[in-house]
Amino acid sequence: MNQIACLELFRVSIKSSILLRITQIEVEFYPYQVVRAKTALELACPDVVSCADIIAVAARNLVLMIGGPYYTVKLGRKDSLTSTDYTVDENLPKPTMLMNQIIQIFQSRGFFVQEMVALSGAHTIGFSHCKEFSSTLYNYSKTSESTPSYNPRFSQALRNACTNYNQNPTLSVFNDVMSPNKFDNMYFQNLPKGLGEAGEAPWCRGSTLVLG
Repeated sequence: MNQIACLELFRVSIKSSILLRITQIEVEFYPYQVVRAKTALELACPDVVSCADIIAVAARNLVLMIGGPYYTVKLGRKDSLTSTDYTVDENLPKPTMLMNQIIQIFQSRGFFVQEMVALSGAHTIGFSHCKEFSSTLYNYSKTSESTPSYNPRFSQALRNACTNYNQNPTLSVFNDVMSPNKFDNMYFQNLPKGLGEAGEAPWCRGSTLVLG
């Protein structure tokens, strides 16, 4: 839900994008909760509440449910009439990107580095697919199985959890293995241990290190 909310922050087409990048499990449950909410609202007040507003409010409520702060959501977003998967891919940071690339993406949308770091805290819940950061875990170099910047025990735990990622592309691990269902700052505390190139970058780059 928070990733979809990020799409809205980046002004990416929302109404259809929630149905574009989903697994079979998600097809059966996750996005259609938004569709069900939209249907109920359309029956009560047609053409008033957008899917974008539903997503924004749902993301806020989720943060509140897991112990995060309450914040006011400004309503009145409009849904796009079209949406394509490549538009979504082009507008979201990727786990393999370097930090300067991610900063450029956020800055192009009007965000400061401080805001980018704060938004990355949404990773305190959710998960990452093993395939997205496997290059840092397996056969990293001739002298190291994984990137040396990773905590060795954490790196081994990730390798164990992701062993069959080639056979199962949906295999994933929690971004915050210590408290995956709690809104806290453990994600930032765990960053030095490493979880994907984009994940480890914020704590080791000068422009963001001071924010820690």
